[in-house]
Amino acid sequence: DVAVTGVQTCALPILVGLVFQGISVMAFAMTRELPYSLAAMAVFGAAQLSFHATVMTMIQLSTPAKLRSRVVSIYMLNTGLSPIGSVVAGIVAETAGAPTSMFAVGVSTVVFALLLGALAHPLRRWTPADVAVN
Repeated sequence: DVAVTGVQTCALPILVGLVFQGISVMAFAMTRELPYSLAAMAVFGAAQLSFHATVMTMIQLSTPAKLRSRVVSIYMLNTGLSPIGSVVAGIVAETAGAPTSMFAVGVSTVVFALLLGALAHPLRRWTPADVAVN
């Protein structure tokens, strides 16, 4: 049995994961040396893992068993829709250069995380008591 102390254990890894993803992409865009690039991508991978694991856990815990597969499939659409963002990033890269495009992606990720933290009141208030009964 895992003891969860409240909202910080749920919202904080999501928001911190997003912010660190954005910061690491910005760092990757600015560096020209392999060791620093590898370090930035390692931070990105850890942040992405933290983000996705926490979000998936919240989704699965909050969804009744009979609807879980449907809800998870909707969440997984983000993988299928990512080429749309890639097209936009590609257009920016074509006109302004790849580092500028990557930096813009990082900035937009950080801005989104800050907006999510400021505006997503249900995320900040989510607690294990909100878990759906299966």
